Amino acid sequence: MPDGTWVRGLWSLGLTLTLQGEHRAAHATAAACRRAATAARDAEGLGRAAYLEGLLHLLEGRPLAAASGVETLKHGSGAPLPRRPTAAAALGRLVHVFGLTGSGRLDRARHEALELRDVCAALDEHWTRSYAEHQLALIAHLEGRADHAVGHARAALDAKRHIGDAFGIAMVMDLLAIALADTGDEPAAAYAFGAAARFWDTVGHPQRGTPEIAALRGEFEDRLVRSLGRSRYDRTFDRATAGDARALVAWGADGGPVPDE
Repeated sequence: MPDGTWVRGLWSLGLTLTLQGEHRAAHATAAACRRAATAARDAEGLGRAAYLEGLLHLLEGRPLAAASGVETLKHGSGAPLPRRPTAAAALGRLVHVFGLTGSGRLDRARHEALELRDVCAALDEHWTRSYAEHQLALIAHLEGRADHAVGHARAALDAKRHIGDAFGIAMVMDLLAIALADTGDEPAAAYAFGAAARFWDTVGHPQRGTPEIAALRGEFEDRLVRSLGRSRYDRTFDRATAGDARALVAWGADGGPVPDE
């Protein structure tokens, strides 16, 4: 009979496969995690399996499926997701926010992200809070509130520097670059894209993230190259890729001029 330890092991394996881009194997592992959690009557494990399945849906461009998976789990349990962010509850709520944002339900996504962020802040929890801020930054960008997008991206990086999370830092740096470009701060945007590349290199694979971010990243990089010129863009970008990781995160979180600009 599977137990909680076996369920957590499957979840950890599935998450590792997902972050490495091995989605087929990750899907199989997520299904095995769900079966094991069901057999063990492990509610926390079921929540983790739902998060893993939702994350895969998000990365493969199916935000509606990601959101509905969390909703199905919630309704099936007969109880709302708890406000206190236990591991599984926080992960489920986070996937739900990502799914709402990716499917264009921005008002509801903003409401849920703000609520989740505030609960995490009250408990001094940084990991979930950082991703809630990431989503608030994306929502602000999609709504044309560029200054707010910058503020939320910086808040996400401020939370990230307490916990590391190179993958998440890379995601947020890409979004900070997009938001900075939208405000007209083009040198800072180019530097942030370089910082993102520095962290993507740290995690050992090319830039990843949800498809909507990939499209925005390409659009704004092209815009910056046209505006700054290839030579200046590359110089600024390369200066960031050679930078110290902690200094880059501090610059992203705190703002200020581009170093050596």
